[in-house]
Amino acid sequence: MMSTICLTSARIKHHHSFNTIPIKVMMESFENVSNLCQVAEIELIYKLEVQAGKWKERVARKAGNPKALEKSRIIAINILAQLRKLGMTQKDLAEKLQETPQTINSWVKGNSNFMIETIVRIEEVLGVELIGVRVG
Repeated sequence: MMSTICLTSARIKHHHSFNTIPIKVMMESFENVSNLCQVAEIELIYKLEVQAGKWKERVARKAGNPKALEKSRIIAINILAQLRKLGMTQKDLAEKLQETPQTINSWVKGNSNFMIETIVRIEEVLGVELIGVRVG
């Protein structure tokens, strides 16, 4: 209802004077605004459903592989420990890796499924081995 009022007011203000708008034009404006609001509401509901589906998918994937989740958390703890040791912030790490602070925050929460390339980049910047790989 709030957006309908705002859009309606904006549309009415487009005309020179509220008093000079014919009733028919005003009603068409209200109908157009109502239609716009309905379309916006449908789009919002669709986006929320898609996001909820993705969220449920991630939860199911994590629950299905608890070992991977545990290793991801261990990597996150090691990243945080090394940042503290070096006196660096998550923002510093983000800048050095050319990532967003939000990405780094996701990593240190233990919610990431790291790619090997990402781990290697982090290891190079922090000067620490996050995953040991044995040959043979």
